[in-house]
Amino acid sequence: MKKLFLFAGIVLLAAGFASCSSDDDNEMPEERILGIWNIDRLLIDENFVELNECERRSTIQFFAGGDFTETIYDGENPASCRNFTIDGNWRRLANGGYELEYPEEEFTVNATIASSELTMQYTLDDEDEGEQEYVRIYRKN
Repeated sequence: MKKLFLFAGIVLLAAGFASCSSDDDNEMPEERILGIWNIDRLLIDENFVELNECERRSTIQFFAGGDFTETIYDGENPASCRNFTIDGNWRRLANGGYELEYPEEEFTVNATIASSELTMQYTLDDEDEGEQEYVRIYRKN
């Protein structure tokens, strides 16, 4: 009888450890992207671009269901600061990254999340500069 109680205790103890795994391990990967992210850094062709006070107000917000809204601020100084918003769709990729689609712009961006940073990479063809590689890095609000 003692062996039966010992065996039952071990089974219960093992079940208890299995149910006490970290909540981070159980977090759905899609949930990591949800919320508001603030622009932190911008690189163009691997060169850091200094963001001014106006540009630093830019955000991107991800919603459950696969929608996002990006608000981009532009201007030389706070007095001339203006913004515009772009709506799009996001989806999680099999490799753990994300794809952001800007339907009105017919444009797609690849994104990854590492630690508390969202990194968005894309290439644009600028009339004056030619093709340029952009990397925008956001931090979670």
